[in-house]
Amino acid sequence: MTRDRSKAVAMLATVAIAGGLAGTINGLGAEFMADRGQQLWRLYAMNTLGGVVTIVGGLVGAGAFALRSKTLAGLVGLMFLGVAGLTLIALGQTYNLFGGRASTLSFWLMLGLGFTALAASPEVTGATDREPDEARASVPRAS
Repeated sequence: MTRDRSKAVAMLATVAIAGGLAGTINGLGAEFMADRGQQLWRLYAMNTLGGVVTIVGGLVGAGAFALRSKTLAGLVGLMFLGVAGLTLIALGQTYNLFGGRASTLSFWLMLGLGFTALAASPEVTGATDREPDEARASVPRAS
């Protein structure tokens, strides 16, 4: 995985961990698997299980960044797409496993599509993906 791509994976992992922590802390007063998650600053809603799943996905995404693993990033993306799919099915139902609403669906969909796109797109290496010393050495010098 190139350096630029791994930075994007790190950013998505950070967003997932921060969003999951905020959702988990916000939902601490409710049941672990409440049908309706607690509304977080009118942005999205999730129950504690949804927050924990989001944190775990973010931590695995951070592992993908540390290992520069496209496979691991792809698995995290598929996990978030699965959570978004289950939330989509549960929107009109009385029972919602992760306590998400449509805004939470878009949050998980963004994470899923982002991780999956980063893992599935082809690698293009350039001078910016090399280490600074290596990039400097490859620049032709004027005589």
